[in-house]
Amino acid sequence: MSINRKSVILSAVAALVLAGAGGGMLHVENLNRGADDYAETGQDVLRLLTAYAASAQRLQPQELAQYYEPKAAAEAELFWDLNEEPALARDGVQVYEWDISGAKDGGADAVEQAGRYFDGIQSVETAKFKLDAIEEIPAPDQAVVRSMLWIRGTSVDGKAFESHAHFRMWLREATPSWVIERQELLDGRTVTGDRRGFSDVTESAGLDFKTQFNPDFATPEWEPKQFAIVKYAAPGVSAVDYDNDGYDDIFFGDGKHPRLYRNNGDGTFADVAARTGSLCCFRLLVHGGFVIQRNPRLREKRFVAGRAVA
Repeated sequence: MSINRKSVILSAVAALVLAGAGGGMLHVENLNRGADDYAETGQDVLRLLTAYAASAQRLQPQELAQYYEPKAAAEAELFWDLNEEPALARDGVQVYEWDISGAKDGGADAVEQAGRYFDGIQSVETAKFKLDAIEEIPAPDQAVVRSMLWIRGTSVDGKAFESHAHFRMWLREATPSWVIERQELLDGRTVTGDRRGFSDVTESAGLDFKTQFNPDFATPEWEPKQFAIVKYAAPGVSAVDYDNDGYDDIFFGDGKHPRLYRNNGDGTFADVAARTGSLCCFRLLVHGGFVIQRNPRLREKRFVAGRAVA
């Protein structure tokens, strides 16, 4: 192969390498520019949704019109009616799916529809409008996003409610902020109830146990040789029927001062740690539960709750 031909080939290879490198740099630059566009758009959308949620929390439906493009505000199906029958009703809780079939067609502006929704609300405890994802940026001043509306409060009939809804929104940049051109409900549901769940009956049930730092850990004998953090761990607790009366009793393994509460069968408990005797000197590091080993012939009971720390 002649020297000239070799020079031509090397020059062509060099040109291809440089072109590839240049194309790669251009691609990276475009990616960075696209990432910056998404980040900037995301911030603008978040400001819009945050302001929207603040108006909803203040129960000011007339303020919501400012977040819509004027034509959209006149045609948008801003809020949806709940199905009359709950999708689930159990234990005093009702779950309603959002239904767009009851929404008005055209002519119903955003203020009217929002007012129709808020008429059933006595107070709003929390309202949040979150950006779920930016699906597309068709133009520098446009965006298609998914969002999630969350409202929690009390209805006019005194029931607690919580609403979650997901939307797809078409947004446009305007002055002073972005506005909603169109929106589509993806899914939504509202849960209502009286908020009766768990009640604190600790004191009335006679359970006066309070965990405390085991003072033995301050002595050389009990100082953990490994895993020193264990001395700050919480005690264990177990429920088991230690006296075979058909009711589960409660044991707290609190190291130096374990406690055993006998179930009285009426919703109350009695501290029987002193009565059992074997617990008074039960100096174990206990972070788990306990097991009772019973010997029916000897009527003997032993509490196995942990292991001593060397």
